[in-house]
Amino acid sequence: MDYERIQIPPLRERPEDIEALAAHFISERCEQTGKELREISPAAMRVLRRYDWPQNVKELRTLVNQLVKQLTPPSIDVSVLPAYLASSSGERRLLPASGLDLDNEVKRVEVDLICAALRQSRGLQNKAAQLLRIKPTTLFMKIRRHGIDVEAFR
Repeated sequence: MDYERIQIPPLRERPEDIEALAAHFISERCEQTGKELREISPAAMRVLRRYDWPQNVKELRTLVNQLVKQLTPPSIDVSVLPAYLASSSGERRLLPASGLDLDNEVKRVEVDLICAALRQSRGLQNKAAQLLRIKPTTLFMKIRRHGIDVEAFR
């Protein structure tokens, strides 16, 4: 049986799909975890639309899953997006008026940096550890502690 291949352009070429995909992934993850449904603020959506998405839809799904897992507020705003997204869009990160939990913010930055190193190394943990200038065993422990899916970067 011959199958015809369907060509779908990469996510960076169809930013109009990002909002619907993100909403679907949020709904799916909230249903799986029993968490309250979240919305994405217009400012955060602008950031998501401007990002290049080198890992395509898989990267968007991974990001949404992490945000739903980590956040308790019902809205996803620019202030909770990873630094690499906000800096690539030109948006300035400001502290929320209500303040923030520094420990959670430091953990989030650590996860962002680990994910960036894994993305750059295409999921190779030893290479990612070199990029972060830490021991591979330290990186492995941090990946486990934060529940990062290394396969999503391969």
